[in-house]
Order: sequence, then structure tokens, then C-alpha cells
Amino acid sequence: MAREGKRRRSRGGREVGGGLARLVRVLDAHAGIVAAAFLLAILAAGVYIRVAPAIRYGLELDANDPWIAYWLAKYFRDNGLFNFDGLRDVKQFWYPYGRDFLHTESLGLSWLAAATYPIGEAFGLTLRQWIALFPVFAGAAGIVLSYILVYMLARSRLAGLIAASYMAFAPSAVSRTFAGFVEKIGFSIPFILAAYIFLVKSVEATDRRARILHAALAGFFSGSIGWLWGGVELAVLTIALPVFIDMLLSPPDEEKLKIYTLASVVHVLVSGSSPSVGFSYYAANLGALLPGVLAAYALGLYYYRATGYYTGRLAAWLASLGVAAFAVLIASGALRPGARILAAIGIRHRSPLVESVSEHQPATLRAIFASMGVPLVLAVAGLVVDLYNAWVKVRREGRAPFRLSARLSIFILALFLAYASKQMSYFMQIGGFYAALGAGLALGAIYDAVEREGAEPRKRKAKSRASGYEGEPFKLVAAAAMIIIVAGSSVAYAVASYRQYAYKPPAIETSYLQPMVLRSPTGESRVVAPLNDAWLLALDYIRNNTRPDSLIVSWWDYGYWITVNTGRPTVADGATINGTQLFLLARLLTGTEGGASAILRNYFKAQPNNTYIVFYDVFVGVLDERGVLTIMPQSRVTRNPLNPVVHFVVHGGGDLAKSFQMLRIGRRVPFVDSPFQTNYTTIYNDTRGYMYIHFPGFVGGPRSHLDLVVNKTLLYKLTIYGLYNFKNAAVAGPGCADLLANATLVMPAVRATNTTVALLPQVKVTDFQLQAVIVDCPRDLIRQTSLATSALMVLVFIYKWTG
Repeated sequence: MAREGKRRRSRGGREVGGGLARLVRVLDAHAGIVAAAFLLAILAAGVYIRVAPAIRYGLELDANDPWIAYWLAKYFRDNGLFNFDGLRDVKQFWYPYGRDFLHTESLGLSWLAAATYPIGEAFGLTLRQWIALFPVFAGAAGIVLSYILVYMLARSRLAGLIAASYMAFAPSAVSRTFAGFVEKIGFSIPFILAAYIFLVKSVEATDRRARILHAALAGFFSGSIGWLWGGVELAVLTIALPVFIDMLLSPPDEEKLKIYTLASVVHVLVSGSSPSVGFSYYAANLGALLPGVLAAYALGLYYYRATGYYTGRLAAWLASLGVAAFAVLIASGALRPGARILAAIGIRHRSPLVESVSEHQPATLRAIFASMGVPLVLAVAGLVVDLYNAWVKVRREGRAPFRLSARLSIFILALFLAYASKQMSYFMQIGGFYAALGAGLALGAIYDAVEREGAEPRKRKAKSRASGYEGEPFKLVAAAAMIIIVAGSSVAYAVASYRQYAYKPPAIETSYLQPMVLRSPTGESRVVAPLNDAWLLALDYIRNNTRPDSLIVSWWDYGYWITVNTGRPTVADGATINGTQLFLLARLLTGTEGGASAILRNYFKAQPNNTYIVFYDVFVGVLDERGVLTIMPQSRVTRNPLNPVVHFVVHGGGDLAKSFQMLRIGRRVPFVDSPFQTNYTTIYNDTRGYMYIHFPGFVGGPRSHLDLVVNKTLLYKLTIYGLYNFKNAAVAGPGCADLLANATLVMPAVRATNTTVALLPQVKVTDFQLQAVIVDCPRDLIRQTSLATSALMVLVFIYKWTG
């Protein structure tokens, strides 16, 4: 009876588990439909987040680089898809020397936009709107293809849905695939995924023709990255790293070598045909990894066929030999990694120009975790489990399946790119993409480990049952835990991504101002997008009030905007490919009038009265009841945590704030970490004994520093002069029209302390003539009281060089 009761309790226990198992069996019977429904829901939500900016603010290009992608697409549409000659020497960019777009730009994205535009045209879209949607197309394709790839490698639809979910919602994955932000990294992701998919299919195919076709497609899609994006190293690793790991885990195989070779040859033919890459990349750059790994694999195969002997120890020896050879080649200069690759491993090139780019700054651990933390943690867990899986497989069977090598390669790249993001935030988006894949593959790694335990020898299996362990319940627990983690983090990521991008209008419509949170007196908060027409009006003014051959001199950030929208040549565009020209431009803007005239005349071959200086900044305007409008550069005051008496004041939210980078690039100041360590700062003491250190040093002392800023630095001098002559030169947008109409007197000032302002000293300008000050105010940021009206004002200054 006692035994019978035990059996009943045992059977009852299994009944509970059996109920769960029956549910699983029902879901499994309709697994394809259930997975497709979830995938469609994830896809719809992911696409909605990406098009939210366009829904709210209209479909427009964002940031800088999308404008040149559009310009190139327009070139191909107007001049023919196979007319590349006109891109060799374009004088409108980097005047007077011109730019060779054929060798300095990846043309694939723009070419595809032009080639497929008939589809967009059929829907009534302009070419600009059509290419603005390409990031959304890439994001949607990335979600679907990540599901397919992870499903193939993990043999689990749930694992595929996990990867798709993080691809849809994680901020790092969304960051370069939202509407308007036409960017090469985001558009390359579907091609990388397709390369992985076809490489795996080629290895696993049993039909010879299928192997050949899939290998060729793997090479084609990975090679296409050479036309789409400068990150060709990642395309190389898409093939080289799985092959390298496969060589460590399994004896070389002749059929695999044929597949790997075919994929590599097609890759080189496609990528090397891109003028911006060239075939030499695979001999004198990190592209040599691909033939190097193939050579090592072939050597291992030769040894294995000759001796019949191949172990993990021998593979590790061959791998170590190959790594050492590459290290020697790099150290000798025979192979030349790019600056970004060196930065990824922690070898930074401390160039003022490189360091001035925001995406070249290191990412904080907090930013990395907020962007991709949960999938990254899951990827780390997956790597640990799969390393154990590989060790067991090799120890028991002497080999491991290729899908395990592919999974390990993705885990490794996810971790490496997370580390690279810590060195340079440029890598965060592609790191988040690999982390999303790794999160899904982690479940596959766990499933493989569980299935292996379930296939143990009979005695050990019986012991496992006796202890209450069975593989299927453990898999269900693992799946349930993953679902809870993924669902919770995906919802949090989706909310964060929506908040970040739904209120993000195109930069040209905000003058780079970021969304702000405003709080009402009752404590309610709302997000405000600081829309203003300052730059749009400035571009209209340039187009309508200058000759077509007029030269526009501005800081490099706005070169694409100016040339694409006005047709006027610029001395620098939105790229940093010409360090010498940017050095001269920085010297021009931070030197004297005479020095600027000499650079314009001798180096930029500029013509007096047909050359214009354009710059902008953000100001605060306060109109009092007397009609006096006080205009001050937007300022940020921070207290020194080590000395509460000392405050730091940074003036400006545009070119004034960027001027420290100009000073460094132009070698006006040493390569120091802070503008407050230079003689472009001044000190202002208030009556309470507090010290305010200003950059730029518009007020205070020492007198020599103030004189340097006010009289000897062109950008600052033109700013002050423009403010003093603002009333007569202003061209007001709709947001500022009422404010300026009620102003009888304009007083240029700076915020001297937390509570006081000081008038700016007057200056004289001889070689430059003020043409216009384009001004507009975000309407939602205008505040009115009984005593004054305050507004945030964006001012674009336009000066003519008279020589």
C-alpha cells in the first residue's frame, strides 16, 4: 500500500507536469502559427517606434550624413545608375580642391535608393522621402532576419522571437534605423544577417547545388558591406570567425573548405569591386584575415589527410601560430588596421579632430547597460554555456556542429563590440545588434545542454530520473524564465525607445536643440520638441541672396545642409576626410580678421564679396516692459565639486560651445581636456566671494584673455558685432516675430553669475560685412510674465567677406 501511494503521488506529480507538457504540446502543434503571430506583433511595434518621428513631425532627413546620401541618390537618378565618372571630382564639396566621392564614400545605399525609387514614386513619395524611409526598411528586415538566423542556429522559435524582440526595441538597435536617419551601419545589418543565414545553410545543405548557391549568396551579402559601409572588417569576420572556430572544434573537411573558399572568393570579388575598398584591402589590411584563415584551414586539412591525426591541441597550435603571424604583420606595418579598429581595442589616436566627433567619445558603462544591458548579460551566459557545450562535444565526439561555431562567433563579437563601445560609442549600435542575437542564441545554448543531459548513458539517466530531474521540465523552466526576463526588459526598452525617438524632430527643424521636459506649476510634465525655422530660413536666404558660385565657409557640421539645399560650394562638408582643410578652417574661425583673410585668399582661393561666413548659436532673449531686449548666449553654470566657491560657465549651445574643438584642431590651445585650462577663459568675481570661470571669456579678467576673445578671435568677434547690429540685420521667423516687433532696444550681454548679467564690450569689424542674422524661437519655450517675456532664440549669422 505504501508503495502504491508513492506511485500515485509520483503519478500525481507527473500529472501536474503532464498538464504543462500537454499545453506545450498543443502550442508545439501550432508552433509555426503562434511564432508567426508573435513575430508580426513584434515587427509592427518595432516599425511603429521607428516611424513615430515621421508620424509626428513629417518625413524628413535627420542629422548630417543622410543629406549626402540623398544627394548621391539624386545624382544616380539624374545621371544614370552606372554613371560614376561625375563623382570623381566634385568641386562643390571641399572647395577649391573638390571631393572624390567614388573613393571616399560608400555608395551602395544611395545607389539602391535611386534604383528602387520607381516604387516610392508609385506611392507619391519624393526621392528625399523615399530614402528617408530606408532606415525603417532596414530595421524591419533586421527584425525578421534575426528571427530566421537565431531559429536556424538555436533550433528554437522562442529563441528567434527573443532576438527579434531585442532587435525591435533595444535602444541600441533602434538608434540608427528610425525614419529620416539614413545611416550606413543600420542599413548594413540585414546584409550581415543574410550572410550568416546562407553560410549556415551552405554548410548544412546535403545537395551539392544548394551548397554552391548558398555559399555564393553568403559571399555576396557579406561582400555587399564593402559597398554599403566602411566597416568591412565586420563583413570579413562574418565568414572568417566561424571558420576559425570551426577549425578549432572539428577536423577540417574538404567539402567545408570548398564552401568557405567559394564564399570568400565571392566576398572579395563583390567587396573589392567597391572603389572605396579595393582589392588591395585583402592583401594589406585586415581583409587579409580572410585568406589567412582559409590558408590555415587548408593547412590543417592537408595535415589531417596526411596523418589521420587532428586534435584540439593541434588546432590551438595552428591558431596560435596564425594569431602570432598577424601580430607580427601588424607590428611591422605590412597590415594597417584603421583608426577605429585600433580604438576598438583601446589604442586611441589622440587627434583633436578625431576626438571632436561625439560618436568617437567613449561610452559610459551606464549608457551601454541602458542601451543593451539585458541582452548583453544573456549573451555572456550563452557564451559560457556554449563553451561548455563545445568542450563536451569535442571531448565525446571529436567534433562539433558548424552551428555551434557560428553561435560562438556571434557571442564573441557581441562581447568584443560591447568592450569596443566602452572605447568609442560609435560601436554601440552594432554591438547592440550582436547582443540581441546573442540573447536569443543563449536559449539555444541552454537547450543544447539540456538535450545532451537527456541523452546520457542509461545508468546516469536513471539516476537523474530518481533525483527528480528530467530534461523537458528543465527546458520549460528555462523557457519561462527567459520569457519573463525578455518580456519585462523588452517592454522597458520599447517605452524608452519610443520616448527617445517619438519626440525627436529632424535636426534641421530644431537647429540641433534636443527635446525638453517642461513642468507646469501643478507638477505635470510634458515633452516639448523645440521646433524652429532658423536654419531653414538661413538656407533660403543663402539660396535667394547669393550667386550660385558663392563660396560658403562654415564649420564642417553644416556643410552637407548648405551644399545639398542651396547648391553653393563649401570648404568642408559633413565628413572629416581632409584634416588639413579642417585645420585651416579652425585657424580661420579662431584667428584675427587679417589671418582669416589670408587663409581665405591663399588657401581657399576665395573671392572677396562672393564669400560668406555662416555660423550659429543658441541665445536667451528677455524682453522687459520697457521694450529692452537683452540677448545672452545660452549658458550652463556648474559648481566645482572640489571647491564650492568656484563655478564654471560655458556660453553657447552651438558654434560657441564647439569653439573649444576648433581651438584644439587649429592648434590655438594645447590638447588639454578642458577649455578652462586655456587663456580663452576669464574670471569674474561676484560680491559674495564666488568665482565664475567663463568660456569663452567674454567678461572678467585678466585683461589679456578678454582682449584675445573679444578682439582677436574671429568667431567671438563676429558674434558680438552681430548682436550689436542685430536690430537692423534680423530676419525673423514666425516664432520670434512678435518678440522682435515689440523690442525698441537690443542689449547684448552674457550671464556673469547666477544672478547677474554683464554687457558685452563693443567691437569693430573691418574685413567682414554683416548681411543678415536669421532668428527664430521655439514657440513652446516662450514664457510670459507681467514683467518680462523670455524666449530661447536660435541665431544664424551670415557675413560677407569683403577682403
